[in-house]
Amino acid sequence: MSYHNRGSSSTSSTPSTTSTARQNTTNVQAQVAPPGFHYMPDGTLMSDAQHAALYNAPPVVTVATPVVPVAPLAPLAPPPVVNTIATTKVIKNFNINLSNLPAVRSVRNFVINGNQGAMFSLEIKNEDNYYYNFNTKLFQVSRSRLDKKIITAGGYKNSISFPAVTDDDQYDIYLYSESGTTHNSYEEVRFADGTIDINLSKGSNSYLMQKVIHQYATDLQLKLDVNQILYVDQTNPNISSSSEITFSTHGRGAIKPSLSFSLPFSVSSLSKSFQITKQPNINDIFAYNRFIISDPEALPGEDIYPAISNTDTVNGAIVGGGSVIKVVMDANVADKLVVGDKITAAVATDTVNGAVSSGVKVVMDNNVAGKMAIGDRITGTTFLTSNLVTVAALNPDGDNVKEFSMSEAVALGDGITLTFSPKCNRSLTTVAVLNPDDDNVKEFSMSQNVGFVDGVTLSLSNQKNKRWALNTVVGLSAGQSILIDEAIAVDNNTVANSLISNYQDTITLFEGTEQEQTIIKNKAKAIDAKGQKPTITKGELDIQLGSVIFSKQQPLLFKSGTYNIGGFGNNNINAATGYSLSITNLAIIPTPITVTTTATVHDSAVIPVTSVNGVIDNITTVSGLGINPGLANPTIVSRSVTSGAGNITLDNIQNLEKGVVLTLAGSSQTVTITGDIEISTAPTSQPAAHNVARTLYFDLDKLVAIL
Repeated sequence: MSYHNRGSSSTSSTPSTTSTARQNTTNVQAQVAPPGFHYMPDGTLMSDAQHAALYNAPPVVTVATPVVPVAPLAPLAPPPVVNTIATTKVIKNFNINLSNLPAVRSVRNFVINGNQGAMFSLEIKNEDNYYYNFNTKLFQVSRSRLDKKIITAGGYKNSISFPAVTDDDQYDIYLYSESGTTHNSYEEVRFADGTIDINLSKGSNSYLMQKVIHQYATDLQLKLDVNQILYVDQTNPNISSSSEITFSTHGRGAIKPSLSFSLPFSVSSLSKSFQITKQPNINDIFAYNRFIISDPEALPGEDIYPAISNTDTVNGAIVGGGSVIKVVMDANVADKLVVGDKITAAVATDTVNGAVSSGVKVVMDNNVAGKMAIGDRITGTTFLTSNLVTVAALNPDGDNVKEFSMSEAVALGDGITLTFSPKCNRSLTTVAVLNPDDDNVKEFSMSQNVGFVDGVTLSLSNQKNKRWALNTVVGLSAGQSILIDEAIAVDNNTVANSLISNYQDTITLFEGTEQEQTIIKNKAKAIDAKGQKPTITKGELDIQLGSVIFSKQQPLLFKSGTYNIGGFGNNNINAATGYSLSITNLAIIPTPITVTTTATVHDSAVIPVTSVNGVIDNITTVSGLGINPGLANPTIVSRSVTSGAGNITLDNIQNLEKGVVLTLAGSSQTVTITGDIEISTAPTSQPAAHNVARTLYFDLDKLVAIL
């Protein structure tokens, strides 16, 4: 590993005192330095002897080659370069599987390659400070290692036996270069959080190269189940039970050979039955993770108040210009308004009664309190349209209810019609709190003071956003969606069928002509960490704060909810779970329904049977001994009861003996999904925000109808 690059100049300089600084025996990844070594502030590892030589000893003069004599007064010639690489033995590679270990005992082979004759020592220590003994293949209290081994042609080969564990473990591996041997030059790799990835980093500029292997006591599980309603904690009342399949537990990064599965499920009601609508394939299987939605984030060019959601009327004037932010409405505000709604208001007009050549006071035809409020913008002339002039006071002298004053002097002709527009129409004003004092269900407060006349109609526009901050973006990818039924989406403040997708703000020029073209004004990527450092746990990505963009705007009440986000098919399953797998030979198979005739039938379409359970009128067909073979299997057109013993009526005449067993087809009360599953690669980690046990679901809505 690396650790302080030292130059090849003939002398070394004394480092500043700031370079001597902190020495730690443990790094940020909780890896403990071996005896005689310590971690520097940048995360690199250095031997105590090197540190002392660099920072505590006086400058050392190092002569690379003998000095070549030169004649007096001649310029000094540079010393010749001696090729020391050819005579140095180098450890080139340390090949070992560094992936996470399963909880059970396992063996890892390794090969150390290098120049023939290169010498090394190898030490392995677990988190309890026990050392691996290469002779006994066990961990022990006393220090033990492979000591001063020589690399021969083909490399040095050996193995390490890792024990079964009941709690998580960590194995720190230390490869030392011994006398006359060095490591390959150091190539550093860092995690996204800035810490050193010692497993991907190569070589070392020190005597030591370090690696680490993690072992987990809890293995992973992959499950298969059925789910008809795609929403958190929702179940299908028409399904009584399903046999969730849990595959044998396996370690992180494991490979599992093909395994056949059988997943039966049944209807909950005797009167109900399944009708198979299609055979399944991989695109009928989905996986998801639960995410906590945080704050909305406006995208450039996005209209976050796209439409008017509701209207209501102000009950009681607010003069404006002061500190009053509470408004009383005609209706219960909970039925009309949502916190965050944008407020706009209807405008009013009135006519100037008497020309104004100078000054700010204007007389109108009507009582000004019914037409305007302080802060309203005034328009009606070219000057007023081009400049912001507002209502400053109503009845400024207290002697004329038809008079108001303007914020600046404007010449106005007699009979001119002026328009008065409330402040909320030019300055974003939103609903802050419903019933702020808990004493009036018709009252709300605004984000700022705005004056309103009594009876003015307010328009409310729900805030909606495409981009939202999440508790983590690990497990997300473009193409996934919010998994929620259309029927319950609105009740859960969600717009269904919303995909994770890139954002584009476009404008179309010359639309409908041969010159039509679309210009992209703004764009943003679907998932963005926005430069925030992730949380790396045991070398694996655990949490990554960020934002996600949906194809459809979500309402403000979407905030703070927990939602299922995932998708169908191999790519979405891999993104959500980390599993690379193959699911083949899928089939959905009904369990046949059999009934027995309870009486003899002569030239009749009405057949008494032991049970009518599972019959679907005009779909279920009948076959069996005595059914006329010359005709197609008859269809049941009706049943006398919905469950239990009763009569079934066929679409043609039959003659049957009592006690004949009939088989019903086309409907079933139990069906089974079968197939084969093969795991080519299990995930190497399970982020903290997601469960260790991952479940893949068959979407029954695509496969069966329940009738």
